[in-house]
Amino acid sequence: MLPKKEVQTLVQAAKAERRTLFGSPLLPGEICPSSVDWLVACYGSRDNSGNFDWLSSYLPYADANGIVLKAFDDALTSCPVPILAGICAADPFREHGQLIESIKNKGFKGVCNLPSMALMDGSLRTIVEEQGLGFEREAQLMAIARDKGLYTLALVASPQEADIMLAVGVDALLLHPGIAFEESPTLQIDNYLVEIVSLSNRISSDYPLFACSVAPRHLERLAHSLPNLSGFYAIRSLENAGAV
Repeated sequence: MLPKKEVQTLVQAAKAERRTLFGSPLLPGEICPSSVDWLVACYGSRDNSGNFDWLSSYLPYADANGIVLKAFDDALTSCPVPILAGICAADPFREHGQLIESIKNKGFKGVCNLPSMALMDGSLRTIVEEQGLGFEREAQLMAIARDKGLYTLALVASPQEADIMLAVGVDALLLHPGIAFEESPTLQIDNYLVEIVSLSNRISSDYPLFACSVAPRHLERLAHSLPNLSGFYAIRSLENAGAV
């Protein structure tokens, strides 16, 4: 059976039951949370409130992909839910095909482009894109993972990025509202709602689409506006957000 089949079955069953799925980051050394349906194992850190630091995961503190390949052996054998690998596509030391094969052999059910250039902007992003290490490279990685039978969850932050990922045939989209959302979620929720509704209208109602969650009131608004939404991915710790 292809690795992605377990995740596909989970998503399809939840949709048939009208049940919302919840996902969360899993960092090295953390215990698998009991209240989630799927996890993304990734390199990174949390702030004092337990919230995942999206930007720090892209900074070159360490070998991000090497950590993902080595630090989750216990989780892969003990966690009762599917685990996807958060992969840095800009890795200069690993050829994409070999990297994906290593991910598959480890037992991961899929991949997510995390860390991602989708969360960067300004001159930094311009420079990285010009060097060929930007978002298009992430799409190339996802295409290889798809061909290897892994579930591909594409993190995007704009309609343009969504189109790029849809063009390579990813299995699902995760729309991030941008870093500014985490600083002022109440002010930004209306903009995010407009963006994700617009994205939902561009794809089939059966296509898996995930939103990022911050607070219970936002979950209610998103779920009400998007009845076909497959689920949520924790922008903050699920305990702090009260998401589940």
